Amino acid sequence: MTWKPAEGLDLAAGIRSARDTQSYTSVVGGAGLPTTDESGQSLAQVTTWLATVRYRFAPQVMGYARVATGGQPGAPVGPEYSIQPGVPPIIEKVTTSESGVKSEFLDRRLLFDFSVYYMNWKNIQLPDTNAATAASYTANGGNATTKGLELASSISPIQNLTLGGNAAYTRAAFTSVNPGLQYVLPGYQLSNVPNWAVS
Repeated sequence: MTWKPAEGLDLAAGIRSARDTQSYTSVVGGAGLPTTDESGQSLAQVTTWLATVRYRFAPQVMGYARVATGGQPGAPVGPEYSIQPGVPPIIEKVTTSESGVKSEFLDRRLLFDFSVYYMNWKNIQLPDTNAATAASYTANGGNATTKGLELASSISPIQNLTLGGNAAYTRAAFTSVNPGLQYVLPGYQLSNVPNWAVS
């Protein structure tokens, strides 16, 4: 839903409810070993929402702020896989906050965007291995925060030619870690998340 209470001002909000049901069957056995057959179900329900405010300082310049939440259910886990046998990962949740400015000039031939953001992750799902059975599975690794800023711009000096660039700084680290999870430490930058990205 979007409401425009005044000229140049937009207020928007949304809500979503999701229900996820999964079933699994796990058959374990081998040469000279008894075969075990386990099955089960998981049910996850999550409600997420977003709220946005946008204001046009001028026809070509808009400021905005946004808060949104998200969730991801965990997959069912057989008794031979998880840290806690038979306990599937609980829902991973994230709350993101972002604000910035978007602008365009010279009949859209010059664009300039700047934003800052903050993310609060809870119960992050990570791959791990059961040391006793060598089985791979997904577990809740812990909580983390991500904060950063990004600058993007482009210019089209002549027709059919666009020159663009962006730069981003991101600080993403675990604030707490599940003691049973391997290879993860609090305070360190998350894997595959560079501090700086420039193009």
